[in-house]
Amino acid sequence: MDNEILTTLTAAIAELTTSVKELTVVMEPTKRKVRQKKSIDVNNNIDNNNIYNNIYSKDRAKKDPDLSFDVRSVVAHYRTYHPKALRTLLKKSKTYLGVKGRLNDGYTVTELVSAIDGMHKSPFHLGQNEQKTRYLSLELCMRNAEQVERFISIDRDEVVPDVGVNTLKTVNAAKEWLKNG
Repeated sequence: MDNEILTTLTAAIAELTTSVKELTVVMEPTKRKVRQKKSIDVNNNIDNNNIYNNIYSKDRAKKDPDLSFDVRSVVAHYRTYHPKALRTLLKKSKTYLGVKGRLNDGYTVTELVSAIDGMHKSPFHLGQNEQKTRYLSLELCMRNAEQVERFISIDRDEVVPDVGVNTLKTVNAAKEWLKNG
């Protein structure tokens, strides 16, 4: 009796396995051809040992000679502050051209990374201004050499005064009063 049940169960399992395989073949999605855009796709994967390791595949870099590893490195560092920003970076965008332009001006990746860090240390750019607006775009940081120099100097300063807009107005009013006083 036990052998009959075992044989029946084995046959049922074999039939079920065959049915599942047939369903898998039927449900397999058809592959669509997707037209590739001429853009740089920045992935979210960041390896702690090599922060820029997983940003682009080597095959893509070989196919695209204009794709600069240094530009990708700077963008990857910016994305440590803003993970959802610049997922797709077009080569003709102001941001890409700004980073590439600063690299052509002779700035190193380390200096540009320092500029990004400095921008994120600046009270004004973090929203402590009259408009209470945050100005933290990579395009702003890489707009010209003066911006890069300004942000690098902010990053090198260890003490950044954390002063609000109203405090600045009070200090300026006190200076005027002492001057006229």
